[in-house]
Amino acid sequence: TTDVLKPSMSAQEVHDSYMSLQKVERDFRALKTGLLEVRPVFVRKESRTRGHVFCCLLALKLSREMERRLREKFGTTDSNPHAITLPDALKALGSLCLLQYKIDEKTTVTKLPQPRANQQQILAALGLSLPAAL
Repeated sequence: TTDVLKPSMSAQEVHDSYMSLQKVERDFRALKTGLLEVRPVFVRKESRTRGHVFCCLLALKLSREMERRLREKFGTTDSNPHAITLPDALKALGSLCLLQYKIDEKTTVTKLPQPRANQQQILAALGLSLPAAL
């Protein structure tokens, strides 16, 4: 049941509004716990608070887009138990790092190793590529 008068919204509109509310609640939960783990930041200037909120919402938007692309390429864990989720992808890509080799006192060579097969699949699903040279 709902407080909305019957003539003002159809059952489908009520359902769609409820689903939209669930998405908003899920996003706030993701901001506070889970993947993003945004914690209170105590700043004095309004501009810094606005900047912090902007960065948090941008991170949320990026994570949702990454989830969408991964789901599009690999499916969901409901349809495919081996589907790659966002936490899986971030963990796999987290091991990609620059290697620095010190040749002598003044010379250091920086290399980016070739991504493993699963990392290449994830990068392709996200529409990303690594630079050929640094």
